[in-house]
Amino acid sequence: MVLFGVHWANRALAQNEASQALPQEVLVNLVKPSVVRIAEHVTGTAKIPSIKVDVRSGLVAVLPDEPPIEIAVDEYLTGSGFVVHPDGYIATNAHVVSPETVKLMLASESALSALFENALLLSDEEMQQFLQSDEEEDFSKTVTKYVIEHSVFELEHRVVVLKPGSDKRRIAGLLDEGYPAETVYVNSAFADDERDIALLKITEPDLPAVALGRSEHFSVGKRSFIFGFPATAELNRARASEATFTQGVVSAIKSSTRGDFNIFQTDAKVSEGSSGGPLIDDTGRVAGMVTFQTDEFNRVTGDNFAFALPIEMVIQAMEEVRITPQVGRYGAL
Repeated sequence: MVLFGVHWANRALAQNEASQALPQEVLVNLVKPSVVRIAEHVTGTAKIPSIKVDVRSGLVAVLPDEPPIEIAVDEYLTGSGFVVHPDGYIATNAHVVSPETVKLMLASESALSALFENALLLSDEEMQQFLQSDEEEDFSKTVTKYVIEHSVFELEHRVVVLKPGSDKRRIAGLLDEGYPAETVYVNSAFADDERDIALLKITEPDLPAVALGRSEHFSVGKRSFIFGFPATAELNRARASEATFTQGVVSAIKSSTRGDFNIFQTDAKVSEGSSGGPLIDDTGRVAGMVTFQTDEFNRVTGDNFAFALPIEMVIQAMEEVRITPQVGRYGAL
């Protein structure tokens, strides 16, 4: 039997050469077997320097008289992915599987603490001016990068594709019975260039790889569909390995920060665990990869959107490691 539980959808539907819109039930049966859940376990230690910042002058420095803070690291990260080649190749976000994510998390805490301490010295007018300008985000990134460069990390990590249909409810158990994954491509600079792409390889054959489409077919108002998984906090609930399906429309097409590619905004509901999942058009093809959602503050106020990278970015990464997209066998027993 095919590993990821392919249903009755056949290869003709996967190819869908006429690019016709599919009934929603057919689309779900076609794509769902290709969507997987991914977990990363990062352990080790980190030595984070004590720093001081000056918002007025835009300076940051290590406090030489204070020893670095040593932190024991034991972090689990989870996300989604989708099979892009039957030989076990899976696409996901870099931030789901890269050790850089944990470094960013630890450095961000130190940076925020230093920024908050310095903010107490600013007048209300200075604080408002800083928060309402572009300087706040840029300076925060500068401080975070500075902390990483002056920290010492000794980390080990393992990446696992979780077993579909598992009845395990604890993340450790899910990892132990999952499929060990090799990272064959990862853009470690994802926090700077927003090209949040990684490719994994598991040693399982004949996987139900989904058909990849073209993002240029997406326009504002087009229907969009997302498969993904609930956030880490929900791992202990029943059916933790069951993918969820949501739908909406493309609500906006925006430029990346550097203006070198488009980002698709959709109102299809997602959770944090959907990072790396597919953004699907109505023909059943993947047109993008979900990478982040509206920040927590705006979600609380009701502004809840998902954002996706164009699928061409995934295809380009596959080309760099000489993998050709190939649709898997559907309906094979």
